[in-house]
Formats: sequence, C-alpha cells, structure tokens
Amino acid sequence: MISSGQNTITVRICHLMFKKDMFNRREITRPVPASSMADIAFLLLIFFMVTTTIVDESGILVRLPTWNPEAPIMQLKDQNVLSIYLNKFDQLMVEERIIDADALPEVVRQFILNPSKSPTLSTSPKKAVISIKNDRGSSYHKYIDVYDGIVKCFARLYDDKARERYGHSFTSCTEDEKSALKTAYAMIISELEAESEVLNGELP
Repeated sequence: MISSGQNTITVRICHLMFKKDMFNRREITRPVPASSMADIAFLLLIFFMVTTTIVDESGILVRLPTWNPEAPIMQLKDQNVLSIYLNKFDQLMVEERIIDADALPEVVRQFILNPSKSPTLSTSPKKAVISIKNDRGSSYHKYIDVYDGIVKCFARLYDDKARERYGHSFTSCTEDEKSALKTAYAMIISELEAESEVLNGELP
C-alpha cells in the first residue's frame, strides 16, 4: 500500500523531470533554412513588376517652326495680338481682364473672327496671334486648360467652316480640305518665357 507521502514524492519527481526537459528544449536552437529565401524574393520581384502600373505622362504636342536667323522681324499691330496671362494664383487674364477658363474658347473665337469689326480685335483670321504668358508659380493643370481652350476654339472654327464650305464635318474632310481650312484659320501661338513675377501676380 502506497502512502500519501510517497505519492507526494512521486509527483515532485515528475514535476522536476518535466521542468528539466522543458529547459533542455529551450536551449536547443533550430536553424532557419534560408535556401528558399532567394526564390521567395525573386517571386515577389516578379509579382510587383507584373502588377505595378507605370503612368506614362505625355506632354503637349506642339509643332515648332523652323528656326531661321535671317528671317525678317515682323511688326504686329496690337489689335492682332490677343494677350493671355496666367498669374501665380491660377487666374486667367485676357487683355488684363480676368475670365473663367471655360469662357476662353469663345473669347478667342470672337477675337479671330471679329464679327463686329471692332478696332480692338484682329483685322483678319490669318493675322490673329495668340500670345500666352504664365507665371512660374502657376500650376501645370491650369496651363493645360489654357491650351485646351485655344485648341477647342480652332476645332470649332475648322468644323464650322468645313460645314459651310464642303457640307460635312472637319473630321470627314480630306487631307487637302483640312489643309485649306488650316490655312484659312492659322493657329499662330506665341508663347513667351515664364517669369516669376508679372504684374506682381496681383489683380489689376
């Protein structure tokens, strides 16, 4: 017959053996296999290369005239030049008058056509010059809005003249017809060098 004292001694011995076994297990350090790390890194690299989208930002396509140092300097009348200025507050000013960017196409159209024969507007569509100047503090997207407004104006002029002259839209014109329309309404844009302060960037 086993007494209670013997049971107590047996339990203590088992407890001590268990603690010794756990202590020995903690001392054992198992090395981490690194043979597959290179494969994992390579797979992650492929994953990011496949899933990453690279934004391709394209600039404004502008055809510049051929530089000729011997070309004569033309004297332009003030009424044939429409001055557009974008200040550092992204405010669009046409002839020192603030307008909204959405109104720019119609303003340019009235300047080119001059239906009222105003002495302050262009004398002929072939002589109309759009002069653009911006402050260095103006934003890029607002600068693009100005260009878009001018392009929209000429697109409307070409389309209206094509329907009047040929009876169909500008997009349906042949290359010769498009060339004739672009000659009638030449897109002459003079872009001046940007400055840090013009009119102190303030409202007139």
